[in-house]
Amino acid sequence: MINFSKVSVRLLIVDPIAFRGGSKIATESMLSLLPYDNVELHVLTTDASSWLNDRYHCHRIWEPERLSKQTQGLPFFIHHLVLLINIIFLIIRVGPIHILFAASGPGVDLNLYWFKKIFKIPLIQMIHGPVAESKTIGQCLLLADRVFYLQSTLESIYAAIHRFNSTVQTQELKHLHTFVNGIVAEHWPKPTQQSEAVVFWAASLLKWKCLSLFQLALKNLDTGVNIPAHICYIKPRQTQLGICQRDLSLFNVSWYESPANLDDIRAQCSIFVSSSKNEPFGLSVLEAMAAGLVIVIPRDGAYWDQVLEDGVHCLKYSPDDANDLAQKLCYLYLNEKKRTQMGKNIMQYAQRYQAEKCYRQIIDVVHDLSRGTRVMRKTLSNI
Repeated sequence: MINFSKVSVRLLIVDPIAFRGGSKIATESMLSLLPYDNVELHVLTTDASSWLNDRYHCHRIWEPERLSKQTQGLPFFIHHLVLLINIIFLIIRVGPIHILFAASGPGVDLNLYWFKKIFKIPLIQMIHGPVAESKTIGQCLLLADRVFYLQSTLESIYAAIHRFNSTVQTQELKHLHTFVNGIVAEHWPKPTQQSEAVVFWAASLLKWKCLSLFQLALKNLDTGVNIPAHICYIKPRQTQLGICQRDLSLFNVSWYESPANLDDIRAQCSIFVSSSKNEPFGLSVLEAMAAGLVIVIPRDGAYWDQVLEDGVHCLKYSPDDANDLAQKLCYLYLNEKKRTQMGKNIMQYAQRYQAEKCYRQIIDVVHDLSRGTRVMRKTLSNI
């Protein structure tokens, strides 16, 4: 645990996303490093089951179901007005909020920016995926006190800012900071117990996660190659995005919807397949690395493709090519020695992604803002 001096502040997250995805898990990991006795965490959410740590004070969002699916135009802004009203009713119940933590992206967190402008409360923005090129989002990114972003999202951030104000120079944006996700020591995945070739896949059913590609690869395995597969999936709710359908006719595949024992399931496997398109980071990839599974990823220029070496840390296949993915799986099936060595290599590589190191800068910013808030409250009390 990172030590703070006594600060006692309330931090607020607004979470209108109705499923537990990788960005939410990463946010929870980062927040778990904050001192329990000094920072009081409040989450205004549509899905309290997404927040598993009992230190959070979860409050349910009230919103008309029709509004929750709006992503543009007047209904989109009305939706955020409703969320803003939810925040105001929350502070009436629990007291003042001292730090706003925007955990998704300006398009989702717009209500927090409105709240910031009204009440002059510091706001930290996390960005886990590319943002839309919109004037509203660009304005928000300039308004935030700190923006922490995955490197793959930087181009979209600049595009949004320049859409709002084309005269802004990138060197002026001192409040932008890159980060990578990490895993908290107490939640470090269980090492694989499997020496045979068993495949693991874990993601949501959103189309860009490309479950259909993985399913086709399983169908295209060479005759005589019998690789069991465990598929853990999240079924998104309240979304207008495309969803992949499960192929329940696949032989030797076990299906698990949002399993509570995901760590145990992963430990029964020896190979992890990522089929996502241009994954900004891929927390499930990192978790599989930490567990010592052999990693199979697309050669798509995304984060893990850039940092992992083909044949040493992972195997790479041609994007959108189910036949190539199938051939990589067949190769691993027939080469136990290679599986074992790559598993050891990737487990060692994963040690670079300890949350206590990865999130240090963000924790320090929360600390500084907390200290500033405490000083301001003390000054006001003496007036």
